[in-house]
Amino acid sequence: MVMRIGGMASGMDIESMVNDMMKVQRMKMDRLEQQKTLAQWRQEYYNNVNKTFGNFILDTKKDFELTYATASGMTFNKSVSSLGWVKKASVSDEDIAEISARADAAKGTYKVHVDRLASNWSCASSAGISTGDKDTLANQFGLTDPSDKIEFTIDTKVDGEVKSETFTITNEELSTTSINDLVKKINGADIGVTAVYDMDADRFFFQTDDTGSESTVKITDNSSVNGNKFLTGAGSILKLQYLDDAGTSQDVADATEYTGIDAQFDFGAAQDITQSSNEFTMNGINFKLKDTGDFTIDISTN
Repeated sequence: MVMRIGGMASGMDIESMVNDMMKVQRMKMDRLEQQKTLAQWRQEYYNNVNKTFGNFILDTKKDFELTYATASGMTFNKSVSSLGWVKKASVSDEDIAEISARADAAKGTYKVHVDRLASNWSCASSAGISTGDKDTLANQFGLTDPSDKIEFTIDTKVDGEVKSETFTITNEELSTTSINDLVKKINGADIGVTAVYDMDADRFFFQTDDTGSESTVKITDNSSVNGNKFLTGAGSILKLQYLDDAGTSQDVADATEYTGIDAQFDFGAAQDITQSSNEFTMNGINFKLKDTGDFTIDISTN
């Protein structure tokens, strides 16, 4: 028969013995926790170093103009040849052009003659257009015939993309829609054109947003208002006219494509160069044309 003696009966402090043994285990756990904390500190330190070094690289590239940011905040790299501080550019007449040089611009002096600036296509009312109150189209233009309606299509080409939008105002809507409502519809269509109605001048203005011959617009008018078209042709309600190449006023024709005008200039012996915009880069030189005339560019090392 085996006899077992409990702790109290044996006079042994079992609780202290257990606590002493647990202290050893806790010391091991404490060392593990310390090692874990140290590892976390090292990781945070390395992350901060990497972040600081990364920001240094980004800031340095930005300072050296090796990156550019889009409107959405995205950053892209630029080539070394695009650097604008390696070469110095001076222009003899800043009223005609603003000039800056990229790193790949060749040193030297260049003569430039600007024949014309790039422009968009535009038209406007040749005279006041209203015959009554301007609160609605019906009142403004005296539209009382049950067959009166406004319907036209605007076709455009913007950055090589063809766009089209049809605008319709039924006979019933003529008495609830104003000309400013129509302007908002045109501008809200996002087809590369802008319409404006000036109430004080009582004129309607219409133009393409982009310049150059690649920017086109065509208006096809299927309206019937007082027996006339609304936008196009002689006798149209809005009396729209534009200036042709000779500077002569012409009625806006129906279903006819119109284009903007390219900038044209001579660069040294290279004559009649065209650009769709007044801001462009050529031969490593950044141009911003502001007027016609002659000027000289001097490119040197900064």
